[in-house]
Amino acid sequence: MTTGTAALNSTSPAVVRSPQFERPAGEGLAAPACTLPEEPLVSVVMTSFNSAPWLPAAAQSVLAQSWSRLELVLVDDASTDDSLDIALRLADADSRVRVFAMDRNSGTYAAKNAGMAGAHGEVITFMDSDDAIDPERIARQLALLRRPGLVATTCNYVRRTAAGELVLNRGLAERQALISLMIKRQVVDEVGWFDAVRTSADDEYFERIRHSYGRQAHANVAEPLYVALHRESSLSTSNATGTRMQAENAEDFLSAPRRAYVEAYRAWYATLAAEGLRPCMPRHVGPLRPFPVHPAVAGTPHPGGG
Repeated sequence: MTTGTAALNSTSPAVVRSPQFERPAGEGLAAPACTLPEEPLVSVVMTSFNSAPWLPAAAQSVLAQSWSRLELVLVDDASTDDSLDIALRLADADSRVRVFAMDRNSGTYAAKNAGMAGAHGEVITFMDSDDAIDPERIARQLALLRRPGLVATTCNYVRRTAAGELVLNRGLAERQALISLMIKRQVVDEVGWFDAVRTSADDEYFERIRHSYGRQAHANVAEPLYVALHRESSLSTSNATGTRMQAENAEDFLSAPRRAYVEAYRAWYATLAAEGLRPCMPRHVGPLRPFPVHPAVAGTPHPGGG
């Protein structure tokens, strides 16, 4: 395949063609048929940037899971508070905690990629460092992941303030939590890594998985096993890159940079699908990207998840 630039039409985002970003559709996808061990190790990747006030409780909600054969992979994204020290103390107290420290602040998705690269588990899942999960979350999602043909599971979440007040999301108290994504390890080998942008890469990775394997390869535990903290300093509430929880429709829910990002990666998928190809994202993407991103999405990271 020669490298060049193509667009779906005059208004679609440009799609850059390169072998590193694409694979033949339907080929090399072994994860649906892969059977998990009887007691797989589950790696919970948690990234942290200046999360000292919330990190201990978030970590404890992982370590208190009914499924105890897990490791908590804590990745500190060059925090300037006590987050790294807290993570190291957690590791001293529980051998299931492993700590990685980024040498510079790179954003939650680059940090997630580092955690995935260092994870030992046959199954990988995620959690933000200011949230909490039900004690049965890992066990429930893992039981679902064992079903034939599945490669990924999620659960529902609710969003609450620090005072415990429920925050509605487009009029609903409960929605599917993309941060709860649980995958077989083979998925990383077959469809690649998170896009290491500033925000919204949870959405892209989830859609890339379903685009590659089919919607039937994912299932959701339709119960709120995840509690997200609603705080003003997170990426999800930022005016520039966040979401509007009180929006009445999907278009108003996303900020303009996020909408542009979604349009761009979907144009990438569609361009490849027209040629019998599927998307794949390398861990390290240089100046050449498969699709363009708004500066607010690609810019300097700041605290919070996607």
